[in-house]
Amino acid sequence: MIESTLELPALRERIRQLLLESGWDAPDIDRVLETELPGMVRRRVSLSSKPTGAAPAFRLGGLPRLPADVAWPIHSSCCGLTLSYIGALDCAALPRDHLAAPLPDSGQVLFFYASDAEAEDCNIVRDPDAFAVLYVPDTVEAAERTPPESKYQPEIAERVDLYAIPSLELGLDHFYCQLPDEELERFDDAIRGMWNESEQCLDGVGGYPSAQQYPPEWAMARDEHERTGGDMEELEARARQEWMVLLHVFEFPTENGEYLNYMIRLDDLAAGRFDRVVLSVDDHD
Repeated sequence: MIESTLELPALRERIRQLLLESGWDAPDIDRVLETELPGMVRRRVSLSSKPTGAAPAFRLGGLPRLPADVAWPIHSSCCGLTLSYIGALDCAALPRDHLAAPLPDSGQVLFFYASDAEAEDCNIVRDPDAFAVLYVPDTVEAAERTPPESKYQPEIAERVDLYAIPSLELGLDHFYCQLPDEELERFDDAIRGMWNESEQCLDGVGGYPSAQQYPPEWAMARDEHERTGGDMEELEARARQEWMVLLHVFEFPTENGEYLNYMIRLDDLAAGRFDRVVLSVDDHD
């Protein structure tokens, strides 16, 4: 994936320039920009430690603010393992117009994870105890909470404030891009220079999930195919439209170089059903 902080018109012109410099014919450039590029671009809010002058959009680490009647999540089927706290997403600090996603106007979304959770094929963590996502409205009284005493005590990491940077991300994976293989390789080679033109942020909301092998949407489509017998191509296309990355975060607080993709259906997000989040773990040893 290639990320850019350019607006879409400027991004199109930058890609056009790179394709011309790489020897592409003008008709092929026009075709790709008009018919393929719109489906390859996803809006993303990158999360950077560089201050932007706005309030932090994500607080990585530290302690969660939990209501008094909400327990710290534990992995009840794994010796009562206390889940590690990842951080809190501040909905009010996110540029929701850029994402065009039905996020709450305010409140905090808290993310937890069991760093030793086992994933099945395609890196989808299916055990609902292995992670947790909690939404805490601003109207509810909450206070910082330390993890409960347990045999497997999670570490408390120093808090790092991350700030929202609107960006666009190009999907160059075969699952997301419909260009023929040879043309996709030519396109990829031509625009690789963009890697050096913008800051690449590992953490973010929206955009594309990280997946070395099968994208999580493919695994979701496969599961529905196995349940219903529906057409796989149609299910894949629907999954690409219906799911979004609620949070993509790298390696924290895990030690194995893992990318955590918290995925949610747009209709569940609109309904505030954070209990229906799915976690996809991508290992990068």
